[in-house]
Amino acid sequence: MADPNDDRQFGHLQENPYRSQFQSNTPTDSGQYASDSPTSGCHPQLENHPSTHGVPREPVEPPPKSTASGIIISFLCWGFFLAISIFIAVSHHLHVPVVGEVSPRAELFQLIFGAKLMVGMKTFTQEATEPKTAFKGTGIKFTSVRNMQANSVLFAEMNSLAAASELLDQLESQATVEEYHFSDSEKKVSNILRRIYGGVDYSELNQLERGLLKKELLWFGKLAINLQRKENAPLSTERRELLGDAQSKLITFVVAVLIGILAFVGGLIGLIIFLALYFKRKLHIRTEHYTQHATIYIEAAAGWLLTYFAMGLLLGRLVPFFDPLLTNIAVSAISFMFAVFWPIIRGVRIDAFLKDIGFVGNVVVESCIGLISYVSCLPILAAGYLVTMIAIFVAGPTLQEGGLSSPSGPGHPIVEWISEGSISTIALVFIMTCVCAPLLEETVFRGLMYRNLRDNTFRAGHFVSVTLSALVNGFIFAAIHPQGILFIPMLGALALSFSIVREWRGSLIAPMTMHAIHNGLVTSFLLFVMMD
Repeated sequence: MADPNDDRQFGHLQENPYRSQFQSNTPTDSGQYASDSPTSGCHPQLENHPSTHGVPREPVEPPPKSTASGIIISFLCWGFFLAISIFIAVSHHLHVPVVGEVSPRAELFQLIFGAKLMVGMKTFTQEATEPKTAFKGTGIKFTSVRNMQANSVLFAEMNSLAAASELLDQLESQATVEEYHFSDSEKKVSNILRRIYGGVDYSELNQLERGLLKKELLWFGKLAINLQRKENAPLSTERRELLGDAQSKLITFVVAVLIGILAFVGGLIGLIIFLALYFKRKLHIRTEHYTQHATIYIEAAAGWLLTYFAMGLLLGRLVPFFDPLLTNIAVSAISFMFAVFWPIIRGVRIDAFLKDIGFVGNVVVESCIGLISYVSCLPILAAGYLVTMIAIFVAGPTLQEGGLSSPSGPGHPIVEWISEGSISTIALVFIMTCVCAPLLEETVFRGLMYRNLRDNTFRAGHFVSVTLSALVNGFIFAAIHPQGILFIPMLGALALSFSIVREWRGSLIAPMTMHAIHNGLVTSFLLFVMMD
């Protein structure tokens, strides 16, 4: 049992273990900086203590004084961030892909996964159900030729050959309305599909026709030349493989959903406990109220963004033949070096810099806390995902209007990279998403930017300061990603979770771990969907 007189036990005063050694641990006078104290009026019973649970301690140094130049620089940097992030989020929806810009695998990856689940379910239930489609009737719709041709194969498998032929008829009607001219390969694919739906013997399809279907429609092309048009007809070897793959995808998906539900319940319990401890002021908050270098840190963050885009454009023009994935990794490394070294160049001591932005803590301990925190934050992520899905349902068709000449592009370049399928490319994608992205983005967003936001809002009180800082930080983090406006709630919820843990631990290691876990799960899911 803990000694009741021991001030170090949970719920009592505790010194921040991440404070720099050069700082004095002597508490400030009770009246010193009282007017600027973030705890003033918020937790009266804690005002005279040098450090607290529930509210981070104040540093020994007095709060930094605002200067005219510092205010101007901060406004310029934040204005730059907001302008760039809004431009990226909006331009994603203004850009309409054209035929040939999106690879077949990237264009069809969502449809392939959904179709495999439906076919897998059919193999277990032996019931034919009509699949849902974005195309009904005539007029301008929001899909592409390849997407509609693939949908027709799904109709043939799940419903009937007549329904599949009717969908191809509607495709031609839509092309007439849009005055769209089919390419030679699109005409050939439609003609081959019509022959299949008309009952042609599969032996009459030559190798070129089979290869064209597989090249243009991928998994759907394989399914098209292995449709079971007679109920008691023997199954071909390739059809058995297709059905087996669909079954395994369905089983794996169901197991993953069940594990996700259990993790969500556990995370909800963990989140409730965390909030209860915080509002009872029994949680040790390790991030200090303010630092002395807020302006320098936002300069470094803005310089990172400018360097990232400038180097991307420069390398893209100088070496256009260079692999985009390698270019992205190189640009990330260069911009990261700028973000890290700029504060040192501007005179910030290395130990103070590392403490301020969160390069502290035991790696093993903080990584384990990051894993637990990710599970505990699943309810927050689920809420953001739900808002995004509602936004897509309500506003998606309006923002993504296009026609047959506009294939549905992937929400992120990673989909294109993974779709290539080479082991080296996939390995680089995992390195970028699970190592480079967490290190770079957490340093900039939860390190430099979050620190500046807390420094500028700490006088409003701890809860208000953390909430404002996390929300602004989360919005810019979400908007600057290439998924677009509709995904801001989901990505913002992710960033909010990272900010909460960063505030709690005073370290970037835990949010970096959370970031790596999330990206690893998403990348693995994409690979799972595209893998035949």
